[in-house]
Amino acid sequence: MEKVITARQQACIFPAFGAEYLGNERDIITRCGYDLGPLMEKAERVSGFDRSVFLGVTDGDFTDELQSQYAIYLYGCAVSDILERENIHGCCCAGYSMGIYAALYHCGSCSFDDGLRLIDEAYRLILDAAAAFDFGMGVVVGPDLDDLRNVIRNFSADVEIININNRHSFTVAGIMGDVVRVLDGIKAEGALNTRLLSMKAPYHSKHMDSASDRFRDFCGTIGLNDPRIPLVSTIDQKLILTRADVIGDLCRNINHNINWHETMSSMVGRGVSVFYECGPGRTLQKLAKFIDGDFTIITMKKLADAIGAAGNSR
Repeated sequence: MEKVITARQQACIFPAFGAEYLGNERDIITRCGYDLGPLMEKAERVSGFDRSVFLGVTDGDFTDELQSQYAIYLYGCAVSDILERENIHGCCCAGYSMGIYAALYHCGSCSFDDGLRLIDEAYRLILDAAAAFDFGMGVVVGPDLDDLRNVIRNFSADVEIININNRHSFTVAGIMGDVVRVLDGIKAEGALNTRLLSMKAPYHSKHMDSASDRFRDFCGTIGLNDPRIPLVSTIDQKLILTRADVIGDLCRNINHNINWHETMSSMVGRGVSVFYECGPGRTLQKLAKFIDGDFTIITMKKLADAIGAAGNSR
């Protein structure tokens, strides 16, 4: 990685569905001089994207999980287009959870249309695999990693920590009853916040091995390319440099735990000092408060302000 990333570099990071979405994001995109219409038209042709859902949400409350995935993906791809137009080129990129699809669009590994097809197939296969279990997912904020692991161990719970967001924020998944017990237990131990998620698709879980295997077959039918810039794996923080690497990481993303904390730290440790959050709101900026390092995260609102200021000065 040191050969690719040098000091004072920029990188692009892409949030997943469930990201903070307030409804003003379309105005921000418009202020950047970008028309979302063509992407929405493509999404309607290729997938089950519902424009009325996307345009109607004002408080981030996507009741349909798949529509949320479409929305965040579409938004991330739009931001990628804006960065390209503004000649802002990152040395690498990373996608938080399902943000991997927009990240692959950004690095030129897949087309917009194929990203939608990957999202659709992954969602279908994961729901198929999850039908055999009563799954639950939850968020834990406050304790450190060892405290959370101890609670899971003490309850002998069938629960995994599927994502380490930062030093004090985690996502857990597993059998619903066990997830509820762990959330209650860690709350009693002093966690600042616990929340049971409504998501039906248990990404990053060991129980999704069959979905991952079937997804690999599907990925072989998609016209994926070698990335133009490296994608940093959220699983092991290795650089994804070839089409084979891309397929491997896409499949592991379904049935392996991820670690956003280590992913960000690995990029910071190798010289990245500026991150562009390529999505709505500032979800990844908030998570970064408990990630060590000297770096800045530029949200879309900040980027739109800068683009507007530059336009006014011309």
